[in-house]
Amino acid sequence: RQQLQGVATIQLRPHFYPQQQLVLDAHHFTIHRVNLLNNNKKNVLYTYNDHQLTIQLDRLYTREETLTIEIHYTT
Repeated sequence: RQQLQGVATIQLRPHFYPQQQLVLDAHHFTIHRVNLLNNNKKNVLYTYNDHQLTIQLDRLYTREETLTIEIHYTT
């Protein structure tokens, strides 16, 4: 059985409407932690159902704001 340890860094901005939640497809991963990397590294709450990773952001983000998410995982 082979595994890959990974860290994904995603920089994004809401396209139309303000968002306080991010939903990503992530099939058969083991999620270790999710961080928000804006001014400092901050753990954020998330749920994972083996298909989708739902990240609860620390506040509402608008289309003028950019945020960076860091996901530590094993696949």
